[in-house]
Amino acid sequence: MRWMMSRPGPIGLDIGSDTVKAAQLIRNGEGFSAHALASFARREPGAPLSAREAVGIADVLRRRGFVGSRVALSAPEESVVRGLLDLPLKSTEESRERIVRMEIARVHRLPADSFTCCWSQLPAPTYNTGQQQALCWALTHASIDPVLSSLDSAGLKVAAIEPMSAALSRSCASHIPDWTRISAIADLGASSVRVILLYQGRVVHERRLTEWSGAKIADALSEKWSAPRPVAQRAMQRYGVERGGTAGVLASETAGTIAGVFDEMIEQITLSFSFVSHQYPDAELGPLLLTGGVAGMPGLAGLLAQALQLEVVPVAPAALLSDCPQGDAASSSAAVAAVGLAMQEEGRHG
Repeated sequence: MRWMMSRPGPIGLDIGSDTVKAAQLIRNGEGFSAHALASFARREPGAPLSAREAVGIADVLRRRGFVGSRVALSAPEESVVRGLLDLPLKSTEESRERIVRMEIARVHRLPADSFTCCWSQLPAPTYNTGQQQALCWALTHASIDPVLSSLDSAGLKVAAIEPMSAALSRSCASHIPDWTRISAIADLGASSVRVILLYQGRVVHERRLTEWSGAKIADALSEKWSAPRPVAQRAMQRYGVERGGTAGVLASETAGTIAGVFDEMIEQITLSFSFVSHQYPDAELGPLLLTGGVAGMPGLAGLLAQALQLEVVPVAPAALLSDCPQGDAASSSAAVAAVGLAMQEEGRHG
């Protein structure tokens, strides 16, 4: 008897403003198991990816057990333009692609051959508008080519690039019990909050909120206490928004400050739900899934659940994969997008 072994797929690589998250998976029946997971600080935080840093990333990946050179990359946020476009009802796949490209070029004043695009066609709204709509993303060659060049110089070959919302919706699909309801993902990162709404298996709405992020929360605490940001970040991770227990004044002040920041963000999430509910008034609201580095903050899921009157579920790689090693990356919601990128189908290109 011979054991049947599956080879690892592409390396899902999510290069954020402060950290790099990576995942490599093995298809296991209908699901996936983890071959390797990693999360580590960037050498040049907040800066465009340089060839020097790319070499460092490739070195870390090799030392942590990743194999091969094929990479599925999250599109750098500063390189992406997006929009909601109307499409003719009777258009074919070929004509839709042509229309999407022409409309993106017109709206964003881009040469038609200067970008790559993808889109999510929205389900028909409850009321008849006589139009189909598509949520579209475009990635300009001028902005992404330096990133590809840096990764290539480090021996990493980009086989696919896709928007963060596509990777997150793929990885979180198993946590959405009913696609006839409007569900949401709130990706709470270091530099922004991304709100993604899903309906009938498709991304129907996306907003990026730069006013609320892990960095902004840390800055608010740092200013309140006149303390360095690392001290504020440790307080976020330890106390979060939990007011109970006997932690004392510091925990209470931390919770109050963070809750004040989230009050305004909750209003924006509510607006997103209202917008999509207007399109599909017969659909009920489903769960809100939390991803990103801030998602595991103590008490946050309860705060959002009470404010939004929804089920709120933090998601981490350990809950998505059938065989997941112990470690910080497996338990961190920040690595969920990398897992979604690593779930790319064989031969798929973006």
